[in-house]
Amino acid sequence: GATADGQLLGLEANGKLEVTNAFPTAENKADFDEFIKEMMQLLDKVNVDNNTVGWYRSAFIGEWITSNTIRVQYEFQNAIPESVVLVYDPHTTTKGNLGLKAYRLSSHFMAFYKKKDWSHINFTRHKIDSGDIFEEIPMKVHNSHLIHAFLYELQEQDGFSCEFDRLDLGGDAPFEANLKIMSDSIDELIQDQGKFKSSQKGVKRVRDQIQHQLSNVQQQMANIQQQKAKVEEQLKKVREQKREYEDQTSANNEKSYKDILPTEEKLNKSKEEMEGKEEWLKKSKEELLKKPLPYLPRLDAYLTSHKIGHYSAKVKTMIGENMAKMFEIDALNSEL
Repeated sequence: GATADGQLLGLEANGKLEVTNAFPTAENKADFDEFIKEMMQLLDKVNVDNNTVGWYRSAFIGEWITSNTIRVQYEFQNAIPESVVLVYDPHTTTKGNLGLKAYRLSSHFMAFYKKKDWSHINFTRHKIDSGDIFEEIPMKVHNSHLIHAFLYELQEQDGFSCEFDRLDLGGDAPFEANLKIMSDSIDELIQDQGKFKSSQKGVKRVRDQIQHQLSNVQQQMANIQQQKAKVEEQLKKVREQKREYEDQTSANNEKSYKDILPTEEKLNKSKEEMEGKEEWLKKSKEELLKKPLPYLPRLDAYLTSHKIGHYSAKVKTMIGENMAKMFEIDALNSEL
C-alpha cells in the first residue's frame, strides 16, 4: 500500500536529538521545495520549532529497508549529521506493540555510499557488512501534559480496563506475514547469488582481455626502447664525428661534415617519432589500468541480507513475547 512520509522538526541539545513536531510532505512532489519553504515560514510565524532533524515514513510490518530509504536518509544525514529516520509500523501498533523505531546510517556506510560504487570490492574495502548499514538509535517517547491528563481520565472510567488484552497472542497472521517476507527475501538473495556468479565470469573475461592488451602494450614499449637505444647510440657516433670534422678545416672534411648533417637530422626525427609512440603507449597503458570491470552492483543484495537479519530478529522477539504470555496465562489458569 501507499506509505506516509514527512519531515521531523526539533533541535539537538546536550548530545540528544529532540523531535518536537512533524508535518507530511506535499502530495505533488514537483512542488516539494516550495511546500517545505512555505511550511517553515508558517511554523516560524507561530513560534514552533522549525529546525529539520530528519524525516519519518510508515512501513507495513517493517517493510522499509529499501535503496530509496537509504538515498533519502543519506541526503538528510549528509546535510544534517544528527538527523534520523523514524519508521512507524501501524500494523504492529494495532496489535498492542508501539511500532516506532529511529535509525541512522552508520559512519562507515556514509563514507562508502559517497563513492557511489556498489561493487563487492568497495564493500570489502570499507569493511561493510550487511548488518552495518543502519544503526538503531535508542529513543524515549514523551507525551505532553494534556495527553497524560487524558489517559488518567480514561483510566478512571468503568469498563475501560484492558489489563488482560496484554496477554492476547495476536493470532498467527503477523507471524506468518513476517515469515513470508523473510522467505521471499531468502529466495531473492539466492537468485542474486546466481546472478553474481554469472557476472564474475564476465568480469574474468574482461580482466583477461585487459591483461592481454597490457602484455601487447608492454611488448611494444620494450621494442621501442630497444630501437630508441640503437638510435641514440648511432646519434652519439654521428655527433662525435661531427665534432671531429668541426676541429678540422680541410675541404674534404667540410664535404664530409655536410654529408653527416642529413644523417643526424634523420636520426633525430626517428627518435622523436619513437618518443611520440612511446608516450601514446604509456597513455594506452594508463587507460587500460583505469578501465572499470563490469562488477555487478551488490547494494540490493546487502539490503536483502540486512532485511533477512531484521526479520529474523523480529520473529525471534515475537516468539519470545508469545512464549512469555503463554506461561503467564498458564500461571493464571492454575490460580483459578
